[in-house]
Amino acid sequence: MSRSRPDPSAGPRPDPRPRRPAPRSAVAALLGLGALAYSAWVLEVVLQTGLDPLRTYVSELAATDQPFGGFFRASDLTAGLLVLAAALTALLTFRHRRAGRLTLGGWIALALFGAATAVDSRLPLSCAPTADPACAAREAAGLVPATHTAHAVSSSLAVAAALAAMLALTAAARRHHAGTPLSGTPLARPPQAGPPLPGTPLARPPQAGPPLSGTPLARPPQAGPPLPGTPLPGTPLSGTPLWQPPLARPLLVRTGPVLVVLELAATVWTLTAVAASEAGRGTWALGAGQRLQVLLVAVWLGVLAASVVSADRARP
Repeated sequence: MSRSRPDPSAGPRPDPRPRRPAPRSAVAALLGLGALAYSAWVLEVVLQTGLDPLRTYVSELAATDQPFGGFFRASDLTAGLLVLAAALTALLTFRHRRAGRLTLGGWIALALFGAATAVDSRLPLSCAPTADPACAAREAAGLVPATHTAHAVSSSLAVAAALAAMLALTAAARRHHAGTPLSGTPLARPPQAGPPLPGTPLARPPQAGPPLSGTPLARPPQAGPPLPGTPLPGTPLSGTPLWQPPLARPLLVRTGPVLVVLELAATVWTLTAVAASEAGRGTWALGAGQRLQVLLVAVWLGVLAASVVSADRARP
């Protein structure tokens, strides 16, 4: 008995297997939780840490001789692992061929930031040099553990990776949504009339002759009220309105550039304060600058999480 072959003109058959849910919700959840964990240092407002937030580093809260050092080290480790998991999930599941190199590089930089933050929590300071003169003297004499130097390297790597991720992913989001309406839906255009086919006679308008005697002149038809569901003149053929409020754009497109500029300014402030402190010219509110720097990274992570969720809901 011969088997019937499928007709190739019928097109591909639909896949009966159910589609797996998109991992964007998981990525957004990991990013949101990572942003919260990365903001755990704000609890110093209610905790009696004994450190001046205007002069001390954020990482000094996690020093081994501090009363809440274990808690802040655990929060940094949690934040790093959550962001790392989110970035790796995005790299393994998202389609980056359409997005381009900026998106791919941004997620790689974000994974590097998460890994550096997790490693940073495992290389804590032994004391707080900006708050303890004895600790500062031991650090200047090289009598502190090697984790001080390693901590400085991992912290610098985490900051550089965070800046790279913010720049790349924000630029990729703006490039992806450039050239489209604020809602992201292109406006429909009416069909254009093409040239007539060869051999087709051109239609001529009927010639109006003189009216017969006694024949009343015809009146133009009066336009009545439009039927229900009839689109008004001036609207696109698809029914899409000509303008959408800016809230239809992803949050990263609207607020990302502002956060990037503020992050760059906070980084310059922090580096200038570090140079001034090492030169013995004061602290220049070193702690405030670094706390602003860390806070902006956490806010940007939350914005990225919200944008990933909105992109997931916009998918058909």
